[in-house]
Amino acid sequence: MVEAKLSALSVLSPDAPNKINETQPNYRERANDLIARAWDSSKVADDDMWNTYVRKGQRLKCLMQALDKGAGWLLEDTRRPPSAASKWSGDPIDALHKWYWHESAVNQDRDCDWEKQRLKTAFEGIGLNAKQSNPPTNGDNTCYRIEHVDEAKTKDKDNPKQIPEQKYTADGKEYTATGALYWFALNQKGGAIIGQNLENPVSATNWNWELPATPAQLPDLRFCSDIYWAYWCRNNPNVENLRIYGAHNVVNEETAALAVRALTKNGHERITPWPGISFDISGPDGQALIGSPIGSTIAHMLIGHKAELGIKWIRKVEVFTNDARPDGIVPKYMEIHMFFHIEDVPAEELVDPESEKEDKEGGMVERGVGMRVHSRMVHVRNQGRNVLREHIFRA
Repeated sequence: MVEAKLSALSVLSPDAPNKINETQPNYRERANDLIARAWDSSKVADDDMWNTYVRKGQRLKCLMQALDKGAGWLLEDTRRPPSAASKWSGDPIDALHKWYWHESAVNQDRDCDWEKQRLKTAFEGIGLNAKQSNPPTNGDNTCYRIEHVDEAKTKDKDNPKQIPEQKYTADGKEYTATGALYWFALNQKGGAIIGQNLENPVSATNWNWELPATPAQLPDLRFCSDIYWAYWCRNNPNVENLRIYGAHNVVNEETAALAVRALTKNGHERITPWPGISFDISGPDGQALIGSPIGSTIAHMLIGHKAELGIKWIRKVEVFTNDARPDGIVPKYMEIHMFFHIEDVPAEELVDPESEKEDKEGGMVERGVGMRVHSRMVHVRNQGRNVLREHIFRA
């Protein structure tokens, strides 16, 4: 078994620049910068960061457990009845075009063959085929690179237009391309989405524009969870079969710092190949990872598409690294990967906070950002005619 000291942990592999979209300025520079960030004590989540993401994970847990109306009520949605449903439900492919999202070429053999990336054990261990979908392998994994820029215009020999020069019109208003990038793999047959390289429009404008974007300058369709949905639901006869969200080669600093703390606080000084270390949603470690920038992406997709996916939650998170190299060499920088396991919420764990908004003893229940609501059926008799529910509200 390959093991790597956490003190040698990096969140990007040395060959990662080969996977960066080099048509966008600063991508290679940023990749090289990330490579140099070996793990050290300053990269472990401090108490403030940890507690912030634990609380966020607890709130996301409650929103995932809730029925759509209850989740909408918790989110203070103004629709009647309230709903947590994304405005991009259905097939939003036309909206992707409207808001200037473009699909760029991907080297499927290099970037979507998980066996070549030494993750065969992990994929097969959770029941996923590890091969890419093109011949001759004909596997189940297809990679997509969705960019908020027209790559063809950046490469035009006669009149190249870089990111800030590319304009588009939506709803009668002119916008500027941001250079955002969502790079991911789909395995519809096995029920998985694998995030590979994600940079949202807000972050992208920090690099690609002279000044960061204001909210009014951003595309209306901009969240990763909505991009995921657009591709997950396309030509998918079984959209409810979403059971795994993978985070490949985590480079997000907050998520990496949370993962390191989760491992070390539980006595794990080494990151190991799959199955690695598992953290359940019931504890603060799992909740912190679910609340992380990486985990919250898929949580929001589950919350926003209950009608299509069913009432699902993230049951546990696995943190692991690659299989051993065939030549026995231990890489200097170890990659960190995560599997978020998605399941139907059991009936006894479903919550309906909206039904208890009038607390008979304490008046109206507060629903602010820091509110935590737990509701469960503890006893059911007479074929559901008599139900005893327990509701716990904590600030």
